[in-house]
Amino acid sequence: MENEIIDPRDTIDPRETIDPRDTIDPLGRAVQELFGLSYLFPYQRLVVANLIEAAEAAGIPIEWPGGGCAELSALESVEAPETDRAALGRQLVILPTGAGKSLCFQLPAMLMAGPTLVIYPILSLMADQERRLTEKGFMPVQLRGGQSTQERKAIWQKIRSGESKFIIANPEVLQSPQVRKMLPELGIVHTVIDEAHWVKIDFLYLFFKVKITL
Repeated sequence: MENEIIDPRDTIDPRETIDPRDTIDPLGRAVQELFGLSYLFPYQRLVVANLIEAAEAAGIPIEWPGGGCAELSALESVEAPETDRAALGRQLVILPTGAGKSLCFQLPAMLMAGPTLVIYPILSLMADQERRLTEKGFMPVQLRGGQSTQERKAIWQKIRSGESKFIIANPEVLQSPQVRKMLPELGIVHTVIDEAHWVKIDFLYLFFKVKITL
């Protein structure tokens, strides 16, 4: 009997439709639905997957878009012994300007059940990040000096209610007695120091104190 060659196109019903969301991985779906991007760069996937795995190891729930769940094996995370999984969240990410560094912590922040604290060394960077996140439809809050008691109460309420998942601050405001008292009560799940190349020697002591505070 002669071998029969079958064209794969002959086995597909043209009336059937395929949801494109079913053909991509969980991270791809999340970045598409939350940020409107069609893909992640490999280095972004690595950083994000490490954070997700570290969060799961710490017992932090992951809230996937649509209420679904995903196995980390599908995320191409770095394989590590069970005792080292939590350490995957401690990462130093060095990327050139425009390479998508912010997405490496913004995407996990939207997926993890709890607020992310993002620390900037200067006010202009804080304002720029707040503007960018607001434009994306997220609801960041900014901690800075000179805020009234009512402003701070509104900030704490937005964080507690889950309305805001991004806390933008600088090292100085985190030394405020009121802020230092509140931070442990907010359930912060991830801390990021962004634009670290701006940090001067006199800031290092403040950053060290922030670590102790958290």
